[in-house]
Amino acid sequence: MDAALQAFGVAMSPLAVADMLGLDIAWRMRRVRVASRPADVRYIDIPNRLCEAGCLGRKTGAGYCQYAAGSNAR
Repeated sequence: MDAALQAFGVAMSPLAVADMLGLDIAWRMRRVRVASRPADVRYIDIPNRLCEAGCLGRKTGAGYCQYAAGSNAR
């Protein structure tokens, strides 16, 4: 996906941006908003599962992508 987006001139895919920011940021927002959102609005479970497994993005070395230890390269 990243290569296809880069071919169109996109510097970073949405998933790479999420990894850079930290998946736990949006996870906290989803947990706070769950009580106030309409019952028919649901979130995709994949980001929650990644966070529960400790995969929070670049800061932990894994998120949607896996990163080499001490490196920002995938």
